[in-house]
Amino acid sequence: FKKSDFIEAEKTFARVTAIKPENIEGWNNLGIVQVQLGHIEQARESFSRILALEPNNSGALLNLGNYYSQKGEYATARNLFKKALEFRADFIDAWFNLGNTELALGEYKDAIAAYEKAVKYKPDFASAFKNMGYAFEKLGDLECAVQKYQCALDLNKADTGLWVNLGNVYLAQKKYDDARKCFLKGIRLAPHSIYGWMGLRHLALVKGDLTTFIRATLAILPRLSDEVLAQSIEILFNLNQLSKAEEILNQADRLGRTGDALDLQRLLLYQRLNTQSSRMNAIFKKICELPQKSDQIRKALARFSLYNKD
Repeated sequence: FKKSDFIEAEKTFARVTAIKPENIEGWNNLGIVQVQLGHIEQARESFSRILALEPNNSGALLNLGNYYSQKGEYATARNLFKKALEFRADFIDAWFNLGNTELALGEYKDAIAAYEKAVKYKPDFASAFKNMGYAFEKLGDLECAVQKYQCALDLNKADTGLWVNLGNVYLAQKKYDDARKCFLKGIRLAPHSIYGWMGLRHLALVKGDLTTFIRATLAILPRLSDEVLAQSIEILFNLNQLSKAEEILNQADRLGRTGDALDLQRLLLYQRLNTQSSRMNAIFKKICELPQKSDQIRKALARFSLYNKD
């Protein structure tokens, strides 16, 4: 296991449990290895075997709760974490994971209460402060969100997500300079991550800073979804920034990006620029023949027809 040879570790721990089926440590180690290998269903069986031998084993209850959490069955996971805490009230991981399930269930006040327990037993638990900040943000208590995010940053200034989260709160508070500093810090820490750039894009739109919006979009263009690319082009199109919209579309073309959302923007942009009439007509025909049309598609076709005085 220490050599990361998980396949051999799984075989060996399986032999241990076969020789001595009542060996709780063997089942626990086997389950941990199975999680590492992605053998989630086998891991559930291993942890369940522990609970059959020792129903109050808090570690097995935690691991089984993690299994159900990964499956998206958060209510079941929550019950298992709570049961683990009945047997071990100072179980930090159980409090943290309980907070995460409450967060996933939208029970933000209960999530905060769980995270507060986690930091009570581990005052330097940066992730608990971070998630607590997010719960306060979801509740609309932005001042408390800032306080908790800053507590987390005091413990871990290298967490890109923290800087972005704090930037988003400052943006909501209209503290634009503070938001910009946070997003730029996140970008410097992880220039290949999209989140700091996305925050900077949003801030640029709010402030009407098209130059920064375009630069941020181009910086992460290969990692943006087709839908986000299409939205970016539409924003510039609506602001009559046709050359900038064309620049982003050309980049998308070079990357071979396709899809109905982008085709809609191609259609409208080619029309306004009076270029690529054959391709424009082919796109129009293809879009019109779609069996189901979203409101976005209908709007674009209506706009196209309006410009054609049809």
